[in-house]
Amino acid sequence: MKHQEKELIQEQKPRIEKYLSYNYNNISVVTLTNVYTNPTGVIHIEGYINNNKKLKIDAPLDGKNGVEVVDTSTYIYENYMKEKYKFKSTNVSDIEAKEKAKKKEKKSSTLNINNTRSAVEILDDIKTVEQNIFNTYPKHSYQNG
Repeated sequence: MKHQEKELIQEQKPRIEKYLSYNYNNISVVTLTNVYTNPTGVIHIEGYINNNKKLKIDAPLDGKNGVEVVDTSTYIYENYMKEKYKFKSTNVSDIEAKEKAKKKEKKSSTLNINNTRSAVEILDDIKTVEQNIFNTYPKHSYQNG
């Protein structure tokens, strides 16, 4: 295999694995074997799953993002596809957007938990501010005014 093909496979393998693990069940190993260009000029990466060369996959590259979807045989579709994705799989960019939103939501909820203060803590802060005011402005300066 040419050096460029190996690089392309290594670069795109995480996207292929993400797509397959999100949309399919029981896929433990993804093996990528070949790169080819179809007659319309679209580059594809071929391979197979679960160490079974009969379970072939074909991943066309989208010009902008790389692999977005992975084509599978009817057998793989019928026996491995998660039920909720049988009629509409989720492409890699949408999966990544969902992951990013989930991460942001988790981070936001963590921040909210960490910033929650009890009434006692708030009252302590108020007392500290009040004490600072009294120390800064002696009693006679605000009573004589």
